[in-house]
Amino acid sequence: MRTPVTYDLIEKAKTKRGGWTKKQLAAVGVSWPPSQGWKSRIVGGTLDDEGLAQFLTDPRDPLLYENWRGIQERVFNWLCSLDDCPERSHAIQVYRSRLSKGRTE
Repeated sequence: MRTPVTYDLIEKAKTKRGGWTKKQLAAVGVSWPPSQGWKSRIVGGTLDDEGLAQFLTDPRDPLLYENWRGIQERVFNWLCSLDDCPERSHAIQVYRSRLSKGRTE
């Protein structure tokens, strides 16, 4: 499944320090350092499940490896907020299935 990139998604991906990491930006095809207008250029594109997980994850977060379920929950909650997404119910069903099997790829 592919997830649309929106300004809301970009804001939700910010790290605790209010920015984005090199790895996060690479997940959406933005080179480092990001040039002016990078957000506008990626809005309207799509991410696969792996790219979405990488974009929403701050690799410098010390709880990252201890709290993978929390990250999965964050992605799932974001998917649930996509009321206007025509594939929302399918995405939620697939994600729940993957969570129950202990994987998100």
